[in-house]
Amino acid sequence: VGTGPLLGAAFVGHVGVVCDLLAARARVDQPLSRTTRSGIPGGWRAMHAAAGIGHADVCEVLLSARGDPNMRTRWPRLAPLHAACFSPWAHTVRVLATGRADLEAKLPFPVGFTALQLAACLSNADACEALLEVRADASARCRTIIGSGTALDLATKWNRQGAMAALSAPSGRMPC
Repeated sequence: VGTGPLLGAAFVGHVGVVCDLLAARARVDQPLSRTTRSGIPGGWRAMHAAAGIGHADVCEVLLSARGDPNMRTRWPRLAPLHAACFSPWAHTVRVLATGRADLEAKLPFPVGFTALQLAACLSNADACEALLEVRADASARCRTIIGSGTALDLATKWNRQGAMAALSAPSGRMPC
């Protein structure tokens, strides 16, 4: 079974189809070999597709099939946790963290963000809260061409109100 069907089923959130394809020996971490006509870049995997759309249930199935939550795309070298920061459903972040996703994995230069810093720049308050819940390092600093500092520094610089509120809310932890 090729990559396309598994990635497509993960993208639209068909858990049953994902299970059937895995049972038919689809390779859980098989990357797309090249950019598709619809614009999905080479190197994307089913886990990226499910995480980017917010299909936490599909991510759980892929993780149980020994999918690697830390695999990277070719460009821009996104991990599934980075992709999950684009989704408005934060439960996917929690599922990936439970599946041992590297919370401090950084995108390469020129961005250099951790998932928390990316969520802050995207003003994804729910993802920021979920990442803080699973103990992402709020004090981690980055240095990029579009800004440097902690997630709160970036949210403040770019006036990301939702992220600023989530990152500066009292949570029993030291503020960043």
